[in-house]
Amino acid sequence: MNSCCFPVLSLAVFLGLSVSGGAQTRGAVERFWVQANADSWSVYDASDEQYYYPSFYEDEDPDYNSIYRNFIGANEFIFSSYGGSGGAFDGDHAGQRAWGVSVWVEVENAENLDFVDLAFYSTVTGRHYFSREFELVDGWQEVSAAFAGTWWIWEAGEFQEVELDDSILSGVDEFLVRCFPLSAAADGEWVGIDDFAVIPELVVPVPEVTMDGSLFGLAFDAWDAQGYSAEKSVSGLAVGDFVEMPGRLSESQGVMSLTELVPGGKAFWRVGCWVEFTDVPDL
Repeated sequence: MNSCCFPVLSLAVFLGLSVSGGAQTRGAVERFWVQANADSWSVYDASDEQYYYPSFYEDEDPDYNSIYRNFIGANEFIFSSYGGSGGAFDGDHAGQRAWGVSVWVEVENAENLDFVDLAFYSTVTGRHYFSREFELVDGWQEVSAAFAGTWWIWEAGEFQEVELDDSILSGVDEFLVRCFPLSAAADGEWVGIDDFAVIPELVVPVPEVTMDGSLFGLAFDAWDAQGYSAEKSVSGLAVGDFVEMPGRLSESQGVMSLTELVPGGKAFWRVGCWVEFTDVPDL
């Protein structure tokens, strides 16, 4: 692991940022569609130990917009979400059942890049936590780290392994993407990021089944950032026997449910679920 010599300081002091009081959003993705979203993030540059707004790349197709920074000499720089994205990534990631963190990274010249890693700041412990290092190739690629994996802290002048617990993840107010050049040969070359996300864990529903006379019912707790479907079979339990029944599930106060009259015979029901992401809105 590389040294993490950068200050833990309020970026609002340096950039005049208005730190968001927005709500945490489960399954949020920052796509940097507009300049304001890009400007809500910041970059710490080790060349002069100052904070800057990231450069904003605006494409004809907003899906390809991104933020980037150019290396100055052999000095690293660090993208920071502090005060950014309307607060979508700030809060309790244990209670929100987050799987981990992900970002897409593009490197101008991977031969001159040492590594990229991810980090976050826990307000509960007052320290940063760092992922493993990622060596990249030219072009866009996804970098992701599961919270259940091994992370590191900077302690007594060295990196030490640590396992994250719910307490650490219960208060997070900053995510970082750290970019380290291999040497001064990287001077002037850029690294860009896009589609930053805290990935939600897929919480598999456990339906409660009821039978009241001939009225069959099932219900389960619903989670934000997840989609659900009800599928029915009247013949068997093979995958091909089930047919999706659109509109049969309804939600009320965080509970998904369905009911059906079953006058005779038999039927099998199963519930499908998947992760759904929410784009951070334009600021």
